[in-house]
Amino acid sequence: MQAPRQNAAAADLQNLTVSLGDESDSEQDAVSYQVKHLDQMLTIDRSGSMAAPTAAPKMTSAKNAASLFVSAARADDKLGVVSFSGDDSEPNDDATLDALLQVMNTGNRVQARNQIATLTANGFTSIGDGIADSAAEYPIRGTAIGEDRIVLLSDGMENEGSFWNNVRGAVMSAGIKVDTIALGPLTDQALLQQIASDTGGTYHYVDVSSAGAAATAAHRANFTGAGGASGLANRLADAFFGSAEDAGDLQRFWDTRGSMPAGTSSEVIDLHEDRMVNAEVAINWPDTKAIPDVRLFDPNGNQVTPGPGVDVNRTDRNVVFQVDDMVRGRWTLKLDNPGTPLPFIAMAAGQEHQGVQLWVSRGTPQKLKERIPDSYRWGEPMPIVASLTDRGGAITDSHVTAHVTHPDGTVLNLPLFDDGNHADSQAGDGIYANTYTRTTDYATRGTDDLADKPNGSYGVRVTADGTAHNGDSFRRIENTSFAVFENGDPSPDSDRDKVADLYEGLHPQCMKVGDPGDVSLDPDNDRLDAFTEWRAGTDPCRPDTDNGGEPDGSELKRGANPFDPRDDALPRPEDPSVISRPIDHLGQPTLKSNTLLIRYPANPTYHVIRLWRSTSAAGPFSRIKDFDSTKRGGRYRDVKLVNGRTYFYKIQGIDFAGNPSTMSPVFSGTPKAHPFAPIGEVEINRGRTYTDSASVRLGLRTDSPVKQMQVSNNGVFKGAAWEPLAPGKAWTLEPGPDGFATVHTRFRDKWGNLSNPVSDEIRVRPGLVSISGQVKPDVPPGDGTMDGIYLWLVEASDLTIVRSNVDGTFTFPALPPGSYEVAARGAGYSTDSPVLLQPGVTTTVPVTCHGTC
Repeated sequence: MQAPRQNAAAADLQNLTVSLGDESDSEQDAVSYQVKHLDQMLTIDRSGSMAAPTAAPKMTSAKNAASLFVSAARADDKLGVVSFSGDDSEPNDDATLDALLQVMNTGNRVQARNQIATLTANGFTSIGDGIADSAAEYPIRGTAIGEDRIVLLSDGMENEGSFWNNVRGAVMSAGIKVDTIALGPLTDQALLQQIASDTGGTYHYVDVSSAGAAATAAHRANFTGAGGASGLANRLADAFFGSAEDAGDLQRFWDTRGSMPAGTSSEVIDLHEDRMVNAEVAINWPDTKAIPDVRLFDPNGNQVTPGPGVDVNRTDRNVVFQVDDMVRGRWTLKLDNPGTPLPFIAMAAGQEHQGVQLWVSRGTPQKLKERIPDSYRWGEPMPIVASLTDRGGAITDSHVTAHVTHPDGTVLNLPLFDDGNHADSQAGDGIYANTYTRTTDYATRGTDDLADKPNGSYGVRVTADGTAHNGDSFRRIENTSFAVFENGDPSPDSDRDKVADLYEGLHPQCMKVGDPGDVSLDPDNDRLDAFTEWRAGTDPCRPDTDNGGEPDGSELKRGANPFDPRDDALPRPEDPSVISRPIDHLGQPTLKSNTLLIRYPANPTYHVIRLWRSTSAAGPFSRIKDFDSTKRGGRYRDVKLVNGRTYFYKIQGIDFAGNPSTMSPVFSGTPKAHPFAPIGEVEINRGRTYTDSASVRLGLRTDSPVKQMQVSNNGVFKGAAWEPLAPGKAWTLEPGPDGFATVHTRFRDKWGNLSNPVSDEIRVRPGLVSISGQVKPDVPPGDGTMDGIYLWLVEASDLTIVRSNVDGTFTFPALPPGSYEVAARGAGYSTDSPVLLQPGVTTTVPVTCHGTC
């Protein structure tokens, strides 16, 4: 939802009313049109663990990335710095106000950066003291209408007061949002996620291990520009800039990372939208041995320099260009690196003129019964939801993907759909969603910052590419994280099979809590045991998790994505069946005793059709035949069967590379000594279009020895009894409000073969009339009779065609009141032009002989 534009004379504060059906609620002064000012406090952990590892201390990278956040602050916003550690002595304040909350003019910005640069790591972790000291700045030096935000960076467990629970109430009642950045697996990931969730902030996880670095590189594989490894400082810069985007209501539309080569290079930013306002282009690198010269050029080739509408904030590790009006076209970052290749990250964000917005949310947490930090459970499915809107409303038909980084470093590209079938509300509403199910690792808690702990945080990068309502193409990017947590009491894996009880409970069709042996089974026959499916995130009870047509085992074997139906090698066979009666207008099939004729679907990806058979719907099924999918005309005859016994079938398609499709639904048939089903027909009142009464006469015909018929006013024959076949039957219609009524009939022969249902329709309309006339030839007929001339009502082709009698008379029965034009042809005669017929008048219809009459 976006607030409408207001003219300059409108009040700064506007009321808001939200209505849903019969319910509504209003808030006074709820929408502000005032210029948004940010009051932001950087709150940095400087506990002893931040000095590790010795070769590349986390504190060094944190100071680099924090300086980028300072550079990204707008000149009319306020920013301050607090750092915290702990001295193992309580009660005391273990935080330091390093830089006052001040407007970011040049001097204050330099001072904030300098204070960050002097931070050193030692002591314990007192997160509560850091947050409390930051919050204390707002009533003293905050802007009256400023939005109060804290960006909290920590790498450990809070192990000294004050604790978050000591300050939580005051922070939340003050309306302060806290964005949190968890630096590595030693962090209390669940706590930092809870702090962000409690206050309406965002949670970011940045890994520091070598596996984490690989994970981040893989996670960012879809960045534009060159790939390659990047340092911890760049990963942290990404998270800090994400917090700046969230605070400033900026939408990221471009980013890249890679290695800046020695010498001159460039990165291009193609902006396809009309313009971005309040835009920021940022670049960060971790090394100061050789400081590159970074310049930004607009689409006309002009260098962007400080001046009206432009600020440029530079340090020896980053540059941020702030451009009030970034117009459509190709912008270029030119990089002159005087040293060796240098890892870097670059990002661009702004507010699009047409208001294109990407909003991302994750699933609602399920909390453990006891009070623990806000977290997601081990094995819990995680819905990921994205919304795309602009000033024209919901944006549909976009390509939206969540790139989810698992703690083990692997990345799953999870497509988000707006089809109403993926936890996305309804189709075509601009809400895109899907569910991430590979929550197989989790975090734990403790007080020791240095003890090994598992990583339970998952990075989520959502990219959206589409077209706005004004026709402009766009890209949007949003990064976030979520943490999965368990405290071990009660055990989340009671049967010790290394699979979460929660996960097993969510799959009761094929898994059982308490049975450690179920993980070695393959209940869905996709060639993956349940433990492998758990680790992959696929569904152990369904052979094709993404419903694309190819089994999960086949997709994983060839490196495809089992969560994206678009990359399946071949579709699932749909609607195979045993032919027991005519199909549409294809005529009577060739059916034989002791055989069943099977119809299978054709598809250009199928090379072979594989047929499976059983005498039980539940199986087991035996593979009975592989045959060329193109040489049997879509039909296969299964022979040497026992008449009267029901056989159950499934089929698979096999492509030219040998990849199998998922099994078709089970279908069945019963061979018979006399397999031909009868063909029948029903007609109401001799095929008339109208009747003035619900009491009608049915005519019934069949082509074979039929013993019984079933007649009904509904297509499912509810309540209809079988009765002996008769050529005619009196019947009472059940017309709908519009007068239309349908009669359904089917037939059964003496061998029990059932026909396809047939039907006829008529409209019940009181006050019908009959119109009569007589054809008059210009030349007398040779045989002296005038029968054999057919007459029809012009522009009323749905009404009955009649035939003249021997004396030339005719009658159109059961017509709605009114006059009609009639035409005639037959026996060598035809009308030269339509003739008007009227009720109550016997009209002469002249016909002309053409040839022999």
